[in-house]
Amino acid sequence: MLMEIYECNNWIFNPKNQEIVYQDGDVLQLPARICACLQTLIEAHETVFYDELLLKVWGTIHRDSSTISSVISELRKIIGCGNNGIKLIQTIPKKGYRFIGDVRVIDIKAQNNNINANSSQINNVKENIVPINNIVLDNKTPDNTITWLRIFKNYKFLFLFFLGVIVSISYALIGLNISSKDTLIPTPPYFSTFEVMTHEEGLELDFDVSNDANWLVYSHEDRESKQKKIFVKDLITGEIQALPFEDMSHYESPSFSRDATKIVYLKDTKEACEVWLIHINGLTFDPSSRKKISECGLSGFWTTTSFSKDSNFIYFSRSSSLTEPFRIYKHNLKTGYERSLTAPSSSGRGDYSFSLSPDGTRLAIIRNKLWHSTVILVKNIKDGSINLITELPYLLERVAWYSDNELIYRGMNWQLYLHDIENNSTSIIANIVQPVYFPVVANNRLFTYKGLSKKIDIWFLKENSDEQFTLAKGINSPYIDFNATPGTNGIIYFLSNRSAIQQVWRKEGKNHTKISNALLPLNIENLYYSVLHHALFGLSDKRIFKFDVENENLQWLSDDNKNILNLSMSEDDNSLFYSVDKNEQWFIESINLSNLDVTKFPFNGFSAHKLNDQVYFTRYRKSGLWRFNLTTGTIVQVKADFDALSSSYWDIYADKLILTSKDMVQIYSLSNTKIIEQSIKLNGYVRNIQCSDLIKGCFLDIDIAGSTEIIELK
Repeated sequence: MLMEIYECNNWIFNPKNQEIVYQDGDVLQLPARICACLQTLIEAHETVFYDELLLKVWGTIHRDSSTISSVISELRKIIGCGNNGIKLIQTIPKKGYRFIGDVRVIDIKAQNNNINANSSQINNVKENIVPINNIVLDNKTPDNTITWLRIFKNYKFLFLFFLGVIVSISYALIGLNISSKDTLIPTPPYFSTFEVMTHEEGLELDFDVSNDANWLVYSHEDRESKQKKIFVKDLITGEIQALPFEDMSHYESPSFSRDATKIVYLKDTKEACEVWLIHINGLTFDPSSRKKISECGLSGFWTTTSFSKDSNFIYFSRSSSLTEPFRIYKHNLKTGYERSLTAPSSSGRGDYSFSLSPDGTRLAIIRNKLWHSTVILVKNIKDGSINLITELPYLLERVAWYSDNELIYRGMNWQLYLHDIENNSTSIIANIVQPVYFPVVANNRLFTYKGLSKKIDIWFLKENSDEQFTLAKGINSPYIDFNATPGTNGIIYFLSNRSAIQQVWRKEGKNHTKISNALLPLNIENLYYSVLHHALFGLSDKRIFKFDVENENLQWLSDDNKNILNLSMSEDDNSLFYSVDKNEQWFIESINLSNLDVTKFPFNGFSAHKLNDQVYFTRYRKSGLWRFNLTTGTIVQVKADFDALSSSYWDIYADKLILTSKDMVQIYSLSNTKIIEQSIKLNGYVRNIQCSDLIKGCFLDIDIAGSTEIIELK
């Protein structure tokens, strides 16, 4: 068949393969919407109006212009708009966009492709396919478009493959056969003890070790000020020097260049996250060399940085909002040009952490999946291919390369695993029976930090007779306890890692017992107890389940193909409210727990709580709180400046709106939305709230700082 490839400026656009090939040979696979947007603009030859662009790219016109502008903004960066005054996409005010660049069409006859580039099997995913794959060049194709040198570059793996076959046959012919029983399999290393490398009070978080293992750079959070600073330590002499810092800023995610003469790090303020670079000579910083490299949007703990092997590029992750997944970017220190290397789906937090292989050719990427599990991927930087290494039912912070074919990562029970990519085998290499995170390898030495950077306590927010609220400890332990829901007779059900993996526990008086785990699913969230049905309800992998406490029976109440978030229970214990994803638009539904009838509400909504005959709800990526009257069907806005999208951060109780924001709880009157009590200050950050008449108040999950130290495993 005949397909068209477009050449413009310093790039070639292949719509079929969803890729852009740059002049230097780099290849970038485009997300589907950006690809469709670019193709629509190029092929229109005139102004493309908003509705037409929405219809062709999103398949609907029920979106606002801001949806388009965000994609256009990303597209402009990819195709080089603004560089050296280049303008390729013109904005037509109040109408749409027009592509004004000079485009030349290259007609190419495509042969059958034996490789299914659209395979859904993640272990053979190609984010960046080799440009212009399996083609016969038309005689009219100019020599300067595709040279024999590029052809060899793109197909060199075929030459290497056939060369390997020839060599293998030659060995066989001369009788050099090696039986499997004679093959030597190297014994993996094992680490049983450790040495503490840092001794400050507080939290040692993300860190890096120089290539020769002589220098340590790390982020340290002070217990009192909560400020994060960066320190460099000479591991031979023990001397320490702090990187110069500014008040009201947090420095984190530091990484050395290969020669340990430069450090890249992230600078966080209330306004922005920025990528910075500074030169260093031993323990001496050069303040005049410090400069801002780029923006990192919404950073935070677990986000990593890295230099390329030649130190000419910097890799970092960026996300501009909580609803946008992290992507990994590659920044050219010479030209300032940067581009996205990954395009994760919106079903999780994205690609927040990564590690560069010793030979500098591959990135090991941690991709958050469904917000509570992760996959480890390996991306080849040169050809863009990406392969699944393993999928894990818990969150990871860091993966490290032990060699060019071996990865180290943390297990669920704090062990460290060594994964051989070539043999697809995994073995335990360290188990010191203490929490360890964030492995880093330098000069065949293994570093990590131990301890809990954060622990979660369950607190109780109780309303007094004079409508004042007090805060007291509910469940306080050295474990991660969270999502408490009240039962009858003073029983509290909650989630905990007391048995090494997340399970449902029950607190009755001073006794804590684990609920039967024979049938309970993993990755539970939004747990609720219904007195009426004597059962626990919750979400697991975006499906609703019911667990009968008395008979210990598990029942699924939703299909596995239904994308559900933000579960909440009505005040009468007989209905569940939740949001459902339909073509990237969210709608509120409810299920009657007596007859399992489902009600679909006639409005867009992302989270909801019901009180009496009113359903209070938020909208996806839009500030505000609305109220839907079940009797009249009317909708009114209750509060405009309301930013708690998830149902885990707000609740309705006794005609009051309880809103949490980081380390603050605010209580509003629903009759006039005035603040009843402004300042209930918390020593930590709220991650979940659940209110109930059973306890005359609310349970709060509060993240508090733990204690960590960087160690070297021996």
